[in-house]
Amino acid sequence: MMQRHLPWLQHDIRGLCLVHFDGDFLPAPDLLLRTVLPVGLTGLMLSAYFSAIMSTADSFVTVGAAAATHDLGKDLGWLNRNEVAWGRFCSLLIYGVAGALA
Repeated sequence: MMQRHLPWLQHDIRGLCLVHFDGDFLPAPDLLLRTVLPVGLTGLMLSAYFSAIMSTADSFVTVGAAAATHDLGKDLGWLNRNEVAWGRFCSLLIYGVAGALA
């Protein structure tokens, strides 16, 4: 497959699309928020970005807690004893570890 070279478009190591603007390469979302959108829509877009990130992180914690509760509960024998409380405890533990690592 032949690949074209676009001098105004690059990618950085994180995979962000960089666009050439005012003599510098800016991330495309940053360029969109700074130049194209008005102030009200910029706030709306930022809240949409943050809500998508929070939703994804919460989904991963929920899946991790469910897997830990089910697998560890079956192996250790405490699955029949209040599975919801153990799921909440595992979620809290995952949030604590993630917070400590961050």
